[in-house]
Amino acid sequence: MKKLVFALLVSSLILTLTPLLLEVEATESRVEINPSVASLQTSITINLRLEEPLDVSDTVLITFPPEMILPHEISDGLVTVDDVPSGEVTVDWENNSISFTIPAGTESNGSTAILIPLGCRITNPIAGGLYSLTVTVGNTTQKLNFIVDSMLESAPAIFVSPDLVGKPISITIQLPRCDTLLIKEGDVIRVTFPVEFIMPEIPEIEHVTVCGLPVPVVSLEEGIISLVAGTDVDADSPLIISIKSGFGIISPPWSDTFRLTVEVLGKLEETQTEVFQIRPLAPTVEISFTPHEPENGWFAEPPTVELSSSVERVIYYSVSGSSTVEYEAPFVFEDEGVSVLGYVGKAVNGGWESVQKKTIQIDTQPPVLAELGDRAFTSQSEYTLEFAVEDSSPCSCEVVNRKGSEVDASVTPKVADPLGGNRFSADLQLSPGRNDFVFSVTDSCGRLIEQVRSITLDTTPPPLIIDTPVRGDVICGKMVRVEGKTEPDSTITVSGNVANVDENGRFVAVSSPSEEGPVSIEVIAKDQAGNTNTMRVPIIYISGTSIVMKVDSTKATFANSQRELTVAPFKHFETTYVPLDQMAKALDYELLPDGDTEGKWLLNDLKENRKVFFSVGESKAYIHRGSTVYDIDLNNPPRTKEGHVCVPLEFVGKLLGLSPVEYADGRIIIRFCPR
Repeated sequence: MKKLVFALLVSSLILTLTPLLLEVEATESRVEINPSVASLQTSITINLRLEEPLDVSDTVLITFPPEMILPHEISDGLVTVDDVPSGEVTVDWENNSISFTIPAGTESNGSTAILIPLGCRITNPIAGGLYSLTVTVGNTTQKLNFIVDSMLESAPAIFVSPDLVGKPISITIQLPRCDTLLIKEGDVIRVTFPVEFIMPEIPEIEHVTVCGLPVPVVSLEEGIISLVAGTDVDADSPLIISIKSGFGIISPPWSDTFRLTVEVLGKLEETQTEVFQIRPLAPTVEISFTPHEPENGWFAEPPTVELSSSVERVIYYSVSGSSTVEYEAPFVFEDEGVSVLGYVGKAVNGGWESVQKKTIQIDTQPPVLAELGDRAFTSQSEYTLEFAVEDSSPCSCEVVNRKGSEVDASVTPKVADPLGGNRFSADLQLSPGRNDFVFSVTDSCGRLIEQVRSITLDTTPPPLIIDTPVRGDVICGKMVRVEGKTEPDSTITVSGNVANVDENGRFVAVSSPSEEGPVSIEVIAKDQAGNTNTMRVPIIYISGTSIVMKVDSTKATFANSQRELTVAPFKHFETTYVPLDQMAKALDYELLPDGDTEGKWLLNDLKENRKVFFSVGESKAYIHRGSTVYDIDLNNPPRTKEGHVCVPLEFVGKLLGLSPVEYADGRIIIRFCPR
């Protein structure tokens, strides 16, 4: 059995071919065809690389691509193997293959040459490109690639006259001279037109020639003209196909670039011609306005637009890329701002002209000076003010200082520098306090507006009073509450967080120190002019401690100390209950019976003048703070478990002022600050 030698990309891998039919890409074997030009009969040389000598019992099977044409038979002895003629050669048209047996006397040392000469009459594909054939020797198959060259070295030239839209046209196609393309009498030549061309219903055969000679047969079907050569074409002459305008082909109605396709059946594949252009008709449509267009192009009122042509045309128009409509009568153009009107004429039963475009600029409203906002305050006496004007057309602007109710006549108006898009800048000289300026704005239609804007020069930092916390406070909890007062309309930031400031300058904010111990709470007040006042309040911050319990577990942690609960927290329907006795003690409360009535309890605050009264099974509780009594409603009443008082988590929140957190895994965390 022969083994194919090929390069392996993966080292240390040895592939032994089994006695199955294998198809592999050959790396040392090759095939050569001569000539390699499309549609010509060719000779084929196949050089095979084999590991073992040929065996005269082996059969060689060569399968050609379906595009190649095989003869009906190949004479014995024409095909050779290592220069030794083969015996009988079998041609299989169905599979496009030939086969023969290795002739006796063939000697091979791993390299074998198979020659299929020109006399075997095997014909190349009519289209150039990459093809492959397969060679099977015994049980091993090799796939070999080869290239077929196109018959023509360049695209056929084409000449169209006139090259205008919607016109009857004459077309001349010239194929470059080619020694291998021989046009014989009876050859069929096909010319395919793009669908945009309008073909005649009945072709006029006398208007078609090949190399100046009439053709006996012309047919037309779905944009394909088929010509039959009436005589042989001289091999020294280029192939010239001429179709006169009398044939009845009409160019497309709109401008574009096109190609035709030329094919000689059985000799030349479908080949595209050079690109040619069909040009639009010269524009004849004119546009006019009422009133006439101003010199600077800006209309102060919507104009009436009229489109006309000196020749018979159907006119269409569109605005800024919108849908195209047919023009019927003059119309009022009302689009504010800058618009583009496109318009075009179309010959009756003919082609289109070049599209024309006209920019129309309309500004019917006076300009508006935008509010200055934060720019109306500054701490800089030499101030560059940037401001905007709202208007459809480009504007110009002058700025002058006003003293009292009169414009300062001694000051020359300052022309604002345009920044583009009706944005301007002006360099202003300010005095302390309020400065009034008159802004004179003129749009492109000549409308003038004068508006006063005030700019305040303020160099004084805003006042800042911090009520709480005070210096040296010891604060426990997740947040530090900061309260104080500043100048109305100022901005307050507390440790980088922006606070709300009311109309009286009062503010409330919170801060979350990142570490415990001595810290400073930084408060910055900033007024509208950009002046700032910064204060820092030193405090001692304690983040607090916590009680950690878990539903159905008596294990608990009180301020990082392990405890055993008298009774485990539990669920009653969807409500979580926790034991109160040990928790109350940790929070500096004393749990006592309220008199002799069973189920009534008193929770006495050991740090403040405060008492909580509640009863097991009742949803009403009471807070006594001095002489004031507060009624508290609970959604779920306190309960007992194993003789111990247990309360819902909302009891901890509403009556003890804490915020318990319950997690999905049953953990309960109650954070508090030691008192």
